[in-house]
Amino acid sequence: MGDRWIRWYWVLVALLAAATPAMAGGINRKAGTNGLAFLKIDVGTRAVAMGRTMTAIPDGIGAVYGNPAGLLKIHDKELSFTHNEWLADINYSHIGYGLPLTDRTAIALSASLLDFGKIEGRDLTGFRTGTVRGFDQLVGFTLAYRRSPKMGIGMTGKAMREKLDEDKAKAVAFDFGMIYQTDLPGLFIGATVQNLGSRIKFVQQVDPLPFTYRLGAAWNLQEWRLQLGADLLRRRDSQTEYNVGLEYRPIRLLGLRAGYSSENDLDNGLTAGFGVDFRALHFDYAYVPYGVLGNTHRMTLTFRYGRN
Repeated sequence: MGDRWIRWYWVLVALLAAATPAMAGGINRKAGTNGLAFLKIDVGTRAVAMGRTMTAIPDGIGAVYGNPAGLLKIHDKELSFTHNEWLADINYSHIGYGLPLTDRTAIALSASLLDFGKIEGRDLTGFRTGTVRGFDQLVGFTLAYRRSPKMGIGMTGKAMREKLDEDKAKAVAFDFGMIYQTDLPGLFIGATVQNLGSRIKFVQQVDPLPFTYRLGAAWNLQEWRLQLGADLLRRRDSQTEYNVGLEYRPIRLLGLRAGYSSENDLDNGLTAGFGVDFRALHFDYAYVPYGVLGNTHRMTLTFRYGRN
C-alpha cells in the first residue's frame, strides 16, 4: 500500500511540474482575478516563521490551514487562538479546537475573521459619504484519518462570507491533504489541494476562489534537534512559489525558527519566530517583513488538555 501511494505522490509532482511554467519573475496573467483573497493569508504561526513550510510537517491544530492530514499529530484536546497584526492596520484572528477521537481519527473546528476596520466611503463624484466597515469570515470543519501507520489523509470543509457595508457574498470550499512517513527515519512528504469550491459573486462581480496546489517535504533530525521543511506551491493567479525553513530546539521547551518564502517579493522573503512550551500552554510568534508596506506579527496561544 505504501509503495503505491509513493508512486501516486510522484505522479502528482510530475503533473504539477508539467502544468507549471519555470520559476521566473513577471506578473501572472490571472493576477488579481480571485475572490476572497484573504484565503491566501497563512494562519499557522509556526509554519509561517519557518518560511510558510506547512505541507508535510504534522502540526496538530496548527495544521488545519496548511494540510488537514497534519491534524493527526494531536494526542490531547487542543484549543488555539491566533492574532495577526496584518498590513494597513488590518487585523486577522483565528480560533481552532481539535479533538482526537480514536488512534486513527481526529476532528477540528475553526473560525477566522479578517477585519478591515473603518473605511472612508465616497460616492461617484468623490464626496465623502461617511465610513463603512468590511470583513471576511470563515468557519471550517476538519476530519483527519490514518489509513496506515505511515499515511494520513484529511479534509476540511469551509464556509466563507464577505461583507462591505450592506453588500454581502458567500461561498463554500474544500481542502484535501495527505502526509506520508517514508522509510527514511524522520522524513515526511505531503500534498494538498486547497480552495476547491464555488465561485463567489460580490455585487455584480463573479470570481473564482484562489485554488492552490501544495507539495512538500519535512525532515526531523532528532539527533541534531532540527526540523527542516520545503514546500512548492502554485496558485491559479500567481507564479510558482517555493518555501524553505527550519526549527532548532536548543532545549526541549524552546524552538527557534527561520525561513525563506519566494511569495514575499515586497521584501527579501525572510521569516523568523520562536515557540515556547510551558506545561499545557504553548506560545508561538512569527515575524514577516513586507518592505515599504511594513511588518506583520503573528501570535498563537495553544492550550492542550485532557491527555489521552
